[in-house]
Amino acid sequence: MALAKTLPSQLSKIAGGHLFKDTLKALVIAGVIVTILLYSAASLAPDENNRDINATASINLDAAPIKQAQSSLVWSDFTKNERGLNLPIINSKGTVFDNFKAPLPDIMAPEIKHRTSVIVTNLGYDLQNTTRYLKDLPSNYAIAINPYAPYATNVLALAQQGNHELWLHVPAKIKDQPYQEAIKAIDYKVPAPDNLAILADVMGKVDHYVGVYISKDSNILTSANDMDPLMSELARRGLGLITANETQSLSTLQTAEQVKLPLVSSATTLDVLPLLPNIVKQLDGALENGSTRQELLIVLPKPNLKLLKETQNWLTLRMGKNTNFVPPSALIIN
Repeated sequence: MALAKTLPSQLSKIAGGHLFKDTLKALVIAGVIVTILLYSAASLAPDENNRDINATASINLDAAPIKQAQSSLVWSDFTKNERGLNLPIINSKGTVFDNFKAPLPDIMAPEIKHRTSVIVTNLGYDLQNTTRYLKDLPSNYAIAINPYAPYATNVLALAQQGNHELWLHVPAKIKDQPYQEAIKAIDYKVPAPDNLAILADVMGKVDHYVGVYISKDSNILTSANDMDPLMSELARRGLGLITANETQSLSTLQTAEQVKLPLVSSATTLDVLPLLPNIVKQLDGALENGSTRQELLIVLPKPNLKLLKETQNWLTLRMGKNTNFVPPSALIIN
């Protein structure tokens, strides 16, 4: 507006007898000034089209659907408070296993009947290692969480953020105890109520899991007298069971069938970090040996990034050719 006020004085000078070229120059200046003023006024006026576009973009962002993987399910709908612990139950809505297991992938090769899964254990003992490891862990890998691990809460939060299928790693005494699993651990040749009390305590500390994982070579796995009560309890609560032994005992298979317990029959544990050719040989052998039962569970017992990478490389070569990749819950035998 200040520039507009100078226009009359410029014209006055022209009328006062300036030379023609000065007059022409002044007129050009005046035209530029008027153009600027008109442009400024137009830019300050509200633009209906732009306003509508911006408003629409904001609405679309707000209305964009958030991934609802199991978000419609409420854990408390499948639990009951028993002696201060929220424990899974079977009710009219079904079982924890059926409702909280991970879905099958959208893309699978239907002509290939063999299925492979990966589950990672012994996380939460080193916070930095665990955080870095879970950051690189593909979402279709399952996690077995030990509630007694020092950083179990961190593992649980990261696992749920990554949409991993979650299993409970129930501490069990074994000959060579890795990572000091826990002071509390189920064991063999002990009164059944003692083991059941530890199982209940573990189940009450975590949520959104689908079943229980027991480590390879756990002493209790060789004892039908000790396993049977635990398996019956898991079945009664609508949970699944993974035992990391290469093969299951006949009594374990029979009990699972009798009590209708979802059971993953066997697993291949990569205990040490071999060279890549050895990993390929070990996993190819397990895949071939599993051709009759058409399933293979790979257990990664330590948060080792190199082992994770080599396993992923092997899976990339085999998926869609020799096997389909699925969550562990899809490997049940009954």
